[in-house]
Amino acid sequence: MGAEATELTKYGCSNPDGWPEIEYQFLQWGTDSASMLIYYAFEDGAREAHTGYFWYNCETGAVDGIVEMDSR
Repeated sequence: MGAEATELTKYGCSNPDGWPEIEYQFLQWGTDSASMLIYYAFEDGAREAHTGYFWYNCETGAVDGIVEMDSR
């Protein structure tokens, strides 16, 4: 997904072995009936957990409103 390609490089996940395994969970449809609110969770290259949410538009493939939860 686009979120993987653009956001994961911030966390040191761009490596020759590929991307980390990411858990995605659909939460709800947006009011525009084209966007889905998605939960994500993964461990980065330093084994730190990252979780958050983003909107994925099924019609355009756009990702909006990426919010990472504070894991502390």
